[in-house]
Amino acid sequence: MKKKNKKNVKKEEKSLKEIKQNKFIDFLKKKWLIKGTTTVLLIAILVAIFVVINLLVRKWDPQAIDCTTSKDFTLTEESKNRVKDIDKDVNIYFVGWDGIEQSEMASYYNGLSEQYDLAKQYSKANSKINVETVDTTKNLEFAKKYNASNEDYSIIVECGDNSRTLTIGDLVTYDENYNTTIVAEQKITSAIINVTSEKIPKAYFLTGYTSFDLSEEGYMSLFKKYLENEVLSYESLNILNTQKVPDDCDTLIIMTPEKDFDEITANSIIKYIKKGGNILWFNGVYTENNNYKNVN
Repeated sequence: MKKKNKKNVKKEEKSLKEIKQNKFIDFLKKKWLIKGTTTVLLIAILVAIFVVINLLVRKWDPQAIDCTTSKDFTLTEESKNRVKDIDKDVNIYFVGWDGIEQSEMASYYNGLSEQYDLAKQYSKANSKINVETVDTTKNLEFAKKYNASNEDYSIIVECGDNSRTLTIGDLVTYDENYNTTIVAEQKITSAIINVTSEKIPKAYFLTGYTSFDLSEEGYMSLFKKYLENEVLSYESLNILNTQKVPDDCDTLIIMTPEKDFDEITANSIIKYIKKGGNILWFNGVYTENNNYKNVN
């Protein structure tokens, strides 16, 4: 008895497969497609299956796969931990974001258009957080309430009567070479904590004894960015005007003194320390004069 070669075996397998396919098609033609009612029923079943699958996918809301090595578009564990226990309803509105991919902003700030998908991950970390896009041309009441426009490409974080608006400029920062870095997650997380916190810590920046000034750009710009990213409020403080460290001061910030403290300032700071006040003191590695009695 002769052995079948491989080519003949493959031909026979292919023929059997075609016969089975033809039988299935004939079955559909004879049993299903022969009558109009059964044809409609078949189509209805297929449509129903498609609708159910679509609804399940929407409910599941699958996350886009983040292929970046540094996971730029994945919510960090730090942000998840900071928002997971919030028990208040929070809304994050992306204003005008539907068209941001085609805007000059998105092309200039690489990675900006993906921030909406990243923000949706807050809802997975805490079901109290809702994330959605808003078209101000269709929601005039919203536009009036927040003075918002699609052209602003802003993000509004809302909890009850509290809200915070983040502009495009808030979402980026620059290094010494003027390269841009997206800091949207840090800003959004801070905004969420800000609008849901019962008490916002307050820091005061001591003025009058140093050339460092929060109101100026330059040396203090990065420090200002740090303060703005944190969940706190801050302002400058001249103790000679207030005669004391304010009662709502949670942290007093002192930069390298370039002249001695006045008696009023020194006594006020000592009193603040004795009450258990917090001080964040920055001092330069080099100073022209260390002979400051009250400072020492």
